[in-house]
Amino acid sequence: MQAGTPLGFFMCSAPFTLMMSMNYSWRTFSMTAIVAVVIIIPVLFVLQESKQWKAARAEVERVKALGKQHVADPNGKKVNIRELFKPAYRKNTFIAMTLHSLGAFWAWGNLTWFFVALSQDFGMDAVTRGRMSMLMWGIAVFSYTLAGRVGDIIGRHLALLMFALLVMGGASTMYFSTSMEVPNVHLLYVATALIGVGLHSILITYSSEIFPTHVRATGTSIAIGIGRLTAVFSMMGLCIVAQQSGPTTAELTAAIGALLMVPTIFIFGTETARRKLTDIVN
Repeated sequence: MQAGTPLGFFMCSAPFTLMMSMNYSWRTFSMTAIVAVVIIIPVLFVLQESKQWKAARAEVERVKALGKQHVADPNGKKVNIRELFKPAYRKNTFIAMTLHSLGAFWAWGNLTWFFVALSQDFGMDAVTRGRMSMLMWGIAVFSYTLAGRVGDIIGRHLALLMFALLVMGGASTMYFSTSMEVPNVHLLYVATALIGVGLHSILITYSSEIFPTHVRATGTSIAIGIGRLTAVFSMMGLCIVAQQSGPTTAELTAAIGALLMVPTIFIFGTETARRKLTDIVN
């Protein structure tokens, strides 16, 4: 399911490259995003709720039909944000928040400064940048798909380490290529491929596995929200780095965020691969 994210970026990069080659402006291209919104609206009416949700709602309606004023939660548990910070879930809540903050720092930094670096440090035009984007996200479609399987085989900890090293290798290669008298474009292709392979969905998978069922949606949502909020402010730091040392340095700095996720789960997180969710939480 997570492979839909890089696939969406790839599908966005393809028309961008085509429209730029036809001398359309980026403003014209930005309007094509409306197509995605138009497509989503009818899809929402076709999507079906899960059988579990339907069964729960049916039970609620059945009890209401009996004339009871207060209907018990079919799952037997109420969810509120305060519960996430109680002793039972506090540690995993902070782990998830930290992971999503670091992950957003890397993801937003990569989306911003990778393409700025292509333009300013490598002198690439819009069409070439579009092709590089297709290369990176095209590879990422497969790496997202494989990440889950790799994580199941060698464990989430080692899988996260492996993908983080690939990201750092790509960002470091990109930085090294710009340190030459003439930026090495061939090394840039290697760097782009490494970054594409290093993009993964393990963060989302892991952060959802450490919460029990009745707080999973709330816990994951809070962690993602905190991560996005943190990224808003951390991006200001990357802007300073880019202004002082260049966009490729900002890209390398962002990649450090991906690497810092590794000690977070190695030191504080439990291994979740090949374990039942009830065993992980308990």
